Amino acid sequence: MVVLIRGENPAHIASIVAEQGITVNVIGILEDEQSEQPEGLEEVEEIASCGQGVSQIVYREMLAQTVQTVTKQAMNETLQGGVVNKELKQIFGNEKTMEELPPRSTWRSNGGSR
Repeated sequence: MVVLIRGENPAHIASIVAEQGITVNVIGILEDEQSEQPEGLEEVEEIASCGQGVSQIVYREMLAQTVQTVTKQAMNETLQGGVVNKELKQIFGNEKTMEELPPRSTWRSNGGSR
């Protein structure tokens, strides 16, 4: 969590944090009477972009579902472009993408042992 001091530019702080390897994802929450194009939409998108993350604008009643969605998106992007994907390419070469790798059918729910 990043705490901003009044007057600081959140997008600038997001870029500083991103340079340190931390992704900044942003969820903008709309009031019931607001349109889906609120004034802060551009700021939310800019902060997420500078923080190399994702952004979503939602109404309050959709917040829990959106947190799950943004978390899944962020994890997927981390796996796609991050360390895990690089290690998989070292193991399997550039011949297969992560999506092309078959799941292990012998994997059980008892802590991952086979």
